[in-house]
Amino acid sequence: MHLEVKCPVHGSRVRLVSKATSRAELPADFLIRCPQGGEHLLMHPSDVYAVSDSTAQAGLSALGAAIGLLGGGAGIVVGGLIGALLGTPRAREDQEMARRFDESHE
Repeated sequence: MHLEVKCPVHGSRVRLVSKATSRAELPADFLIRCPQGGEHLLMHPSDVYAVSDSTAQAGLSALGAAIGLLGGGAGIVVGGLIGALLGTPRAREDQEMARRFDESHE
């Protein structure tokens, strides 16, 4: 999961460097710089939203398939399935963390 704000001027998404798990862990207000227009904008925790990094499942599926290459065609399928099964709990956990952040209050 990572945190983002949306520039109110251009609509650009700005990724924050923060490990906060709730809005209460963020500063009361902070400045961002819009990547599109370069403006410095004052933002608040209520402007922040979480984005799930659920790419873990796809990455583990690909890794499993790559390892499966050693076993031929069937190995690719089996390896990909094993990778997907290992990635699913991580993806769910990441989505749950994002949901909890988005439901949190300042």
